[in-house]
Amino acid sequence: GAGAGDGLEFVEEDEREAPVPSELPAWACSYCNVHTPSAVVKCVTTGRWFCNYRPPGLPASCIVYHLIKSRNNEVTLHAESPLGEITLECFLTGTKNVRPGC
Repeated sequence: GAGAGDGLEFVEEDEREAPVPSELPAWACSYCNVHTPSAVVKCVTTGRWFCNYRPPGLPASCIVYHLIKSRNNEVTLHAESPLGEITLECFLTGTKNVRPGC
């Protein structure tokens, strides 16, 4: 039978760490590895993926930080996002510049 000292260790369900995928998908955020299709956008100029999460140490979200540093301004949603694979644009003017004032 199982007794105290038989080497078994019970771990509560919420104490387990989430499994880390051995290989991240191509659309994983270039800064923090978030890879939920509805949470990432692709920079049209660089082809790199970024999310809207603001990790510790960055002054803005991953995508905003990238767009400001790179001076790029167009992003495309992931094909599996709720709106599908589209380049974001202003509803009123049709401009694709997601950084107003630039």
